[in-house]
Formats: sequence, structure tokens, C-alpha cells
Amino acid sequence: MVISEFDHFVEFSRENKLFQSLKRPELEQLFKRLVVRNIPKGTIVVREQAYKESGFYVIANGWVKVVSFGKEGVEQIYSVLTRHDFFGEMSLLEDKPTSAAVIAKTDCLIYVLDRESFFSVLEKHPIFTVELLKLLSARIRSANRLVNNFAFMSAAQKLKLYILDLAHRRGKRVGNGTIVVPNVPTQMEIGSAIGHRRETIAREMKKLSDDKIISYSRKNVVIYNENALQD
Repeated sequence: MVISEFDHFVEFSRENKLFQSLKRPELEQLFKRLVVRNIPKGTIVVREQAYKESGFYVIANGWVKVVSFGKEGVEQIYSVLTRHDFFGEMSLLEDKPTSAAVIAKTDCLIYVLDRESFFSVLEKHPIFTVELLKLLSARIRSANRLVNNFAFMSAAQKLKLYILDLAHRRGKRVGNGTIVVPNVPTQMEIGSAIGHRRETIAREMKKLSDDKIISYSRKNVVIYNENALQD
């Protein structure tokens, strides 16, 4: 039996906070407006300071990184996004060019709403709008917490807070107080995000691993002692 693209979208929606409250007829209406994009690794999904290509993007599979480039072309990584994350809403809501570039870290499957479709969905599906506002509020709260605390923190403290933030946004509790965070950024990307060299991140990660607070791999972070990260 061949599963249609719409059936894949319905399965995806059951786990996605934006879409899971929508009933099947509503999902059908939404899917008609979506563009399904298969994006190869390394592709620039959205250019920095772009306007015409702005849209609302929801990741179904794969990872992307949100970056900007300085005068000398130095890459500053703001975040790494993965399955169920979304981006592009700021440019649409403010009617301004995109504030950062988005680049595919892996081959990606992404659902896209163009500008007109995005506002039509907001108008016709209040449940979607409310869920979007909740998620945006959570992002702002998380960003404020990081900004307010980072200025006076050591590298070790920044890393702990960064991991906690990942756990709260993406983590899954699997029993005995253990939290698994899938699809984590690389040590270099974490370093760029919190303002430290990769070597510093590697050293602090090793300390956390040696103390059995976390384990870290290219695929995920496993948190064994959440309280220790809050010290």
C-alpha cells in the first residue's frame, strides 16, 4: 500500500504541537496550501535579508542551522532546528526581510506556507493561531532567560543552561529522571551559539560526562541528572 503525501502529513501532525489540534478536514484544507520541499544538504533555504522568498517553514525531517555572516564572512550560528521546529514567522508577521539565513545541515523535508497562505491559515484556523502564539511565547521566554543570565556566567554555566534549554524544548523523559534530547548541535555550533571555542565546549562536555550528569554523542544528549545542570 502506497502512503500518500497527505497521509504522511497527517501522521506528522499527530506529533506536532502546531497541527495536532486540527481535525482531518482542517488538515486537508491546510495541506492544499502547503508546498512540500525536499531540500538537499548544504542548500540555503532562506537567504539573509531576503523578502520575496520569505514564508513559514515547518521541518518534517532533517536539520537546519540559523546563521548570519559578519563583514568578513564569519558565520554566527544562532540555533539548530530539527523535526517539528519552524522558522520564518518573524519576517511574515513584521513584514520585513529575513533577519538570518537558514541552511540545510542534512537532506530535509520541509512544509512551506507562502505569505498569503500563512495569513489565511491564521484567519481561518484559530486553534493553529493560538498554538503558534504559545510556541512563540515559549521561545521568547527561553531567549530572555539565556540573555539575562549569560552575561555573568562562566563557560561551564552557559553550557549547562544551554543544555537545559534544549531539554525543555525538545527533550523526552524516558524514565528514572532521564531526559533524551535528539538531534543536538555539534560542539562547534554550541560554541558559536554561546560564545566559546569548540575546545572549551569539548572540555566542559567531558566534565559533565565524567560526573555522569550527561552523555553526549553526535545524535543526542542524554541527561541523567537534571538538578545538577541547575546548580
